[in-house]
Amino acid sequence: MVETKTVLLVEDDASVLRLLSRLLRADGYALLQAANGKEAIRIARDFQEEIHLVVTDVIMPELSGKELFIEIEAVRPGIKVLYITGYPENILIHNGSLTLKDPLLPKPFSADALRRKMREILEIPEV
Repeated sequence: MVETKTVLLVEDDASVLRLLSRLLRADGYALLQAANGKEAIRIARDFQEEIHLVVTDVIMPELSGKELFIEIEAVRPGIKVLYITGYPENILIHNGSLTLKDPLLPKPFSADALRRKMREILEIPEV
């Protein structure tokens, strides 16, 4: 039996949040969702079980995805992240939002691309 992975999905666009939530649930992930960074940090602090992966938008009001992940990683060492964004990667690197080592999936992306990237980060073998 495959272990269910818990994902914290953080996206400020409500329609994108709903779409990705449906996709991740259909793929069997246990899902926590937040519409902003502050809500995500609260969930990360309060949730009693393990959270395996944070999937977060990079550019959001109040806290960037990177700032959010730094806060969450402080209370959950070893947690993994996948950044998603509609902004060009070179701009995000130039302005310091991300580094070349940060796992990034540019929007728009296909459901299959998201599945592959998440499996890679979570080290789940292909079936």
